[in-house]
Amino acid sequence: MTLLMFNLFRKMHFKNGVINFLASLTLLAYLLHENIIFRNYTRPLIWEAIYTSIGFNNVALISFVYSLALFVAVFGIGIIYKLFVQKWICRFSEKISDGLYEKTNIQY
Repeated sequence: MTLLMFNLFRKMHFKNGVINFLASLTLLAYLLHENIIFRNYTRPLIWEAIYTSIGFNNVALISFVYSLALFVAVFGIGIIYKLFVQKWICRFSEKISDGLYEKTNIQY
């Protein structure tokens, strides 16, 4: 069944701006939610706060709500970064790169 679905979608060609925009954020989203500081310090504090305030009676529902909230938060941060911060970071890194190439006399 997996091969059938793969072959069906492999032959389809479609463009969707929203899907392409969100797909461009997936690596950033992964880097944000698997950041070692978030993974080791923040995530356990969040689960401890959930446990002390709500408990783990409905652990499946709590996990789903937590995952949905994390998804929205990470993609929200990614959207803000991509729309407002990324162009400044790119300009700054290009200036640093050009300055390093000028000082080392390396031609590219």
